[in-house]
Amino acid sequence: MSAARIDRGIAAGITTGISQRHLENINTLDESGELMITLFASFAQEESRSISENCKWGIRKRFEEGMIGVANKHVLGYRYDDALKQYVIIPEEAETVRAIFSLFLNGASLRQICDALHEK
Repeated sequence: MSAARIDRGIAAGITTGISQRHLENINTLDESGELMITLFASFAQEESRSISENCKWGIRKRFEEGMIGVANKHVLGYRYDDALKQYVIIPEEAETVRAIFSLFLNGASLRQICDALHEK
C-alpha cells in the first residue's frame, strides 16, 4: 500500500487497518509518530551504510596486504601457499586460464568459453 493511499485514508478519518500501525507504541496517525518512524528509518539506513563501508574497507585492506578470504582461496591456475602467504602458479592449470582469457579477449561469450573448455 502506498504512502499516498495511507495519507488519503488518514485524511478520511480511517483509524483501523494498515493506516494505524503501532510499532513500539508509536502511533503513526499523529505527526510525532510519523517523525519517530522517519528518524528510525534514517538511523537504520545510516547503520546499513556504515556496515557496508566497513566491509568494503576490510576487503580492500586484505587485498592490499595480499590476504585472501576463505571463500576465495581456490583460484584456477593458482594455489595459495600458507608459508609464503601468496599465490603460486600451477603450470598445468595456468594453460587453461590463459585459454579462457584469450577467448574472452577475442570476444567469446561465456557459453562459447564453456563449450571450448568442455571440448578439451
